[in-house]
Amino acid sequence: MQKSALILAIVLGAHGLAQAAPDAATIFVSPEAPAVGGPLRAVAVADGPIEGALVVRSPGGDEIARPNESRGGSPYWLYVAATAPT
Repeated sequence: MQKSALILAIVLGAHGLAQAAPDAATIFVSPEAPAVGGPLRAVAVADGPIEGALVVRSPGGDEIARPNESRGGSPYWLYVAATAPT
């Protein structure tokens, strides 16, 4: 199975995590090594509000996915899903 190289850009505004410690956001990515044409999912979780976005980019820098959705909580979270390009 051929693997694809994707870049997950984590853009979290400093204001969004100001209420919590700087390392308060935890990022989970699945699968660890996505296959070409396969799914890639990531979620950022924090105790406080998160302002920002999870962005999936190709190795060439093209934006593949950037949802405008964040969820309140606690926990607060952001989610992005994409298909690994061929």
